[in-house]
Amino acid sequence: MKGIITGMRLTLSHLFDKPITRQYPKEKPVMKDRFRGRVGLVRSRETGELKCVACGLCAKACPDNIIHIVPGTGDPEKGEKKKFPREYTIDISRCMYCGYCVEACPFGALTMTHEYELATYDKNDLIYTIDKIVVDI
Repeated sequence: MKGIITGMRLTLSHLFDKPITRQYPKEKPVMKDRFRGRVGLVRSRETGELKCVACGLCAKACPDNIIHIVPGTGDPEKGEKKKFPREYTIDISRCMYCGYCVEACPFGALTMTHEYELATYDKNDLIYTIDKIVVDI
């Protein structure tokens, strides 16, 4: 009898509380700062250039081997010696969001974004090129 009374008291105490159900996808949840969504390639706001120098450490750190980088260099005749990624491809369909690539980058050129709605009908749409993964930070 005591258990029933305790249960009824608990039920009645929550009877007039505001419901906490969210109407997803109309009402999206606010992600915490440490949430790991898809990987993003960072572009500097001041210079407008990518922070990536195509060193390949992110590709080596990736346990799934899903990052492919083709490095390029500027024109040496114009004094442009800086390396940059001519091609940067990541297969998000095989990514396990471990964040090792972000941790391996010494230049802060990669970040885990808060983007999580990546569903698509075509698996090839999940192969992201440099145009799709650049984020401005």
